[in-house]
Amino acid sequence: MSTPQFTPLVEVHELQRFYRRPLRRRHIALDRVTCALRPGVVNALLGHNGAGKTTLLRILLGQLRLHGGQLRWRSPRPSCRYLPENGFLEPSLSATAWAPALGTTQAQLAAMANQLGVDHLRHRPARTLSRGERRRCELALVLAGPAELYVLDEPAAGLDPLHLEYLKAVVASLVQKGSTVLLSTHLLREWENSVGHVVLLHRGRVLLEEELAALLARHRLWVPTTASPPPLPREAFPLPGRAVAPAHVPPPSGWSVQPATLADVFLKETADDRTPLRSSDVLPPRG
Repeated sequence: MSTPQFTPLVEVHELQRFYRRPLRRRHIALDRVTCALRPGVVNALLGHNGAGKTTLLRILLGQLRLHGGQLRWRSPRPSCRYLPENGFLEPSLSATAWAPALGTTQAQLAAMANQLGVDHLRHRPARTLSRGERRRCELALVLAGPAELYVLDEPAAGLDPLHLEYLKAVVASLVQKGSTVLLSTHLLREWENSVGHVVLLHRGRVLLEEELAALLARHRLWVPTTASPPPLPREAFPLPGRAVAPAHVPPPSGWSVQPATLADVFLKETADDRTPLRSSDVLPPRG
């Protein structure tokens, strides 16, 4: 894991959290997690389901206590606004009715709702809205108020491509104004161009923490150029129809080089089976 070269907004060191299971068994949700958030950028918290992402978010927000380790904030009382994965709007209430509870003025809500394309829905009860419409109203409520840190857990759930672009534009605007965003998502391809710093969790542990640009620069994507490409060298990691390799390793004949994506690197780093590739594992190129 690389050492972050910045003054962190928040640091966690050797953080531990466990849950009780039947027969008094313990499930370790976070196992000596050490990482930091870079201020003024989008920090992506990545991992498969059950990796510990939501548990870490809730500890940072003070909703869960830690069972070991340390949590240090840069400022004593940072302002923070949180969007939970499962939402929060009550069926009988509208976004305008929720605004005072979140410290959001009606003017702030109207402005943000307009940016997210949901201004015409903010007066309607949540039960009359679709899943995507409810999510957009919740986003408007959370993002409307100023904060030092915005914690967004799967913010694009239920959003169509157009409104995802609206959301990404709003997030970029908040970062330009100096705020920090902590984003937990499975939509790696959709958010790749927005992310500056990556923390990758796997089975409750940090696999890597790195600037996204540096992470992608260390990898290359190999794509087969023939229907029967030659076997890959040991340095390359196989994925369906492609492979990921260190940037300094040249590909053998029958493979072309492309820039690596965050999704490809994620699959490589979190793979539990690192069996060398067989020639039959590689799909022929399309067309």
